[in-house]
Formats: sequence, structure tokens, C-alpha cells
Amino acid sequence: MSIFERIKIFFTGLFRAFKEIIDSIFTTALKKFVTEAWDFSQKIVKSLEDVDLANEKKREEAFTKIKSMAEAEGLHFKNNWVNILIELALQSIRKEIEF
Repeated sequence: MSIFERIKIFFTGLFRAFKEIIDSIFTTALKKFVTEAWDFSQKIVKSLEDVDLANEKKREEAFTKIKSMAEAEGLHFKNNWVNILIELALQSIRKEIEF
């Protein structure tokens, strides 16, 4: 099994675990926001895909936009949750994991 297949399996499992946690813990309103945050994250990452910036600058831009959107909704995500959203969105766009 190649390293890329292992990475794919890892992120697929991570997403499934993340989804199960959301389904079992969060309220309906929070689930709605997380879904919106996921959609928003995908749109942001997708919009930055073809921008002529270094990958680190793209990540910083996505981070700032996602964090601002969350705070505008009254939620304060820790930085690592924002980074997870960015990474999952990136992997989804690259079709390395399916949702």
C-alpha cells in the first residue's frame, strides 16, 4: 500500500470520526453552522486554488476568512479546528477523500 493510499484512508477515517462526533454531540443549530462552515471552507479553499500566491499565503488567507466567518456567527473556533477545516476542504477538492 502506497503512502498516498494510507493518507487517503487516514483522512477518510478522520472525516468519518469527525462526522460521528458532530452527529452525537452538537445541537441542531450547531450542526447547521458546522455544515455551513464546511461549505464555506470548501468555497474559500476552492477560490484560492488558482490564485497566484504561495501555498502558505493561501492557507493564511483561508484561515483568516474562515475564522472571521465563525466569529461573525458568534463561535470562537480554536486555531486547530480552523486548520482541520482547511485541510479537509483541500483534500476533498483534490478528491483524495470523498464525503
